[in-house]
Formats: sequence, structure tokens, C-alpha cells
Amino acid sequence: MQTTKSLYELFETITDIRSVHGRRYKLADLLALCTLAILNGCDGYRGISRYFQNHKTVLCQALGLEVVPSYDTVKNFLNSVDMLAVQKIFITWMQQYVESGSGDWYAIDGKAMAGTIVDSQGKQQNFVSLVRLVQHNSGLIVGSHSYENGKSGETEAARQLLNNCAAQMEGNVLTADSLHCNSKTLAKIMDINVDYVVQLKGNCAALKKKALEVTTQGLPDDTYIFPTEKAHGREENCEVALYRNVSDLPPRWSKFVKGFIVLTCWGINNKKKPYAFKRYFVTNRITASAKELGKGIKGHWSVETVHYIKDVIMLEDQKIVHEKNAAVVLSILGDIAINLYKMNGHKSIKAARECYQNRVEEQLELMKLGHLLKN
Repeated sequence: MQTTKSLYELFETITDIRSVHGRRYKLADLLALCTLAILNGCDGYRGISRYFQNHKTVLCQALGLEVVPSYDTVKNFLNSVDMLAVQKIFITWMQQYVESGSGDWYAIDGKAMAGTIVDSQGKQQNFVSLVRLVQHNSGLIVGSHSYENGKSGETEAARQLLNNCAAQMEGNVLTADSLHCNSKTLAKIMDINVDYVVQLKGNCAALKKKALEVTTQGLPDDTYIFPTEKAHGREENCEVALYRNVSDLPPRWSKFVKGFIVLTCWGINNKKKPYAFKRYFVTNRITASAKELGKGIKGHWSVETVHYIKDVIMLEDQKIVHEKNAAVVLSILGDIAINLYKMNGHKSIKAARECYQNRVEEQLELMKLGHLLKN
């Protein structure tokens, strides 16, 4: 059986590109220290360096340091460490906990990092975003890939992320929004032996026209009505209809699209006003039931939950870190913190942060570094 490597052991495999002259701290130590600070609820250069000072005795004992890193050391390090290498290590770490061929559902989506925006209202607008791959049931983030808006786009970054995560994604199912409904992305998904359910909107006019034709003129092959959901003063009913083995598709789509799905929802919102809407999806998973596909569509919101955690609980968009490299590295370490919380049984990230705050020994145990204090 393959031995599971700790985060620290994987951090040690990253090539340190810093100058040897004057290097006081190992790269793995600095990444581990920054992760501990984020587990503690800290953010930004100032918050992280303050955490080091407040807990310097325990941290020095655990990692064999003479002194903890200063503000300048933290800032210089986060802006110089190879952010792509950190992303790769994150994926490698999560490969140990994700099974290929298990039929699990995953969501992919991008999120801009507001702190990195430059010239927000001008023609030279630029910012960094992260595309994340999130497991529906567990909410675990299994991979991330960054891109710069002025140089690339979300669809290209998503294809790169899928390529990087091909080993663990094989045999599983992917959900994505309409931005990813394009032939290049669907081809990449199928190349790595993954089934998909992708939303269909007007950006694919010919395919949307065909979907409307099929779903209005023919009967579905399978349907499922979800139980009525009542929460927060809202009442909602949903029905999902599956249309299999569609034919006469536009030529560019015939290789990829095997069926259409229609999700119809109606109900009363929290202002007591009625509403109704329909959503259309394309899929190659036509052997599945309408019930399974409907649950997968609803499960796509797991990635939005991650965005909520990053924005509202971890305050990522309010951080004062504007430098692109540092912002990406801190965001990836934040993803690691979320996964560590979840893998240790915490359902609420807010409660988990409160639980571990200023408990350095327990933070070290969470990262499998607690044994160092006993040596």
C-alpha cells in the first residue's frame, strides 16, 4: 500500500529558487508556518508575522528555529516562492485522498481575486483568478490553477487544471457552468475519461436551438421530481427531464453531446412571490437516471459554497495582499486549510477556525507535525 505523505514532506520537494546567500529558513518551514497562521485565522503579511511573534516559543521548538520569520521575510518569501509549484504540490497532496473510477461528482469554476485588480475601470484592467475543482459530497478542493485575466482565460485554465488532475478524475463526473460549454473543453473532459453535465445557454446558439427543439417536440426518456424543499421562508419544487441519444446535432457537437437535460424549478421565494425557471444542460452520461443527474446538477453549488467560505469567512477579497504571486500562494494555502478542517470532521469552517485559534499544538497535529514537539 502506498504511504501517505504529509504536507510538510511534499513542501520539502519544491525547488527553492531563492539565493543561498543569507537564507535562514527552509522553504518547507516557511510554507508550513504560513499554513499554520491561516489555520489560526490570520491573513495578510502583518497578520501572519504577528502570529509568528505571538507563538514563537512553540513554533521555534516544533521546527527547530532560532527565531521566527519577520514581516519582511514573510512578504519577500510569499512573493518569490514558485506559485505553480505550490499548486502542483496541492494537487499531489489531494491525489492521496481522491479515488479515480469511483463515480464521484466534481464541480469546476473560477473565482477572481479582488485584491489583485489593477485599473478596475480602465482599458488595462487586469487581475488574477483561480479555477478550482471541488468534490460535491465532501466539499474538498482537489485542485486549483491560477490565471491572469490579461493573458489567459477561465476556459483555458480549466482545461489545464483537468489535465493536471487527470489521474484522480478518471471515471468520475464533472459539472460546469455554461462558460465551459465549448468543444475544446468537452473534448478535454472526454479525453481523460470523465463524464460531464454542463449548463447550456445562448453562447452556443445552434446547440441551444437544437435542445429547445428536442425538449419541446419530444417526450423525455426519464424524469424525476424532487421532494419540495422548504428553507428560510422559501419553498421550491424541481423536476428534471432526461433526453437520451439525441441525433442530428450541429456537426461540431456530435462527437461530444449525447443527451439533453432540462431542470424546471418553481416555487415561492422568501418575499412570498412566485417564481419559475428552466435550465438546460448537455451531457454524455446518458446511462444515468434523471434522479442521479438532477442531484449532480444541484450538487454543483458545492463550488459556490467554497467561494462563500473564501469571501465571507476567510475574507479573501478584503485582504490587503495585492501582489499576484503572494495572493495566489496564500489562497492555495487557504484551500489547504479548508481541506484540513473538513478531513478532520469539521462541517463549519467558521467554527473550525474558532476551534483552532491560538491552539498551536492542535494546529501542528492537524498538519501531522505534532510529533516534533515531543522530540
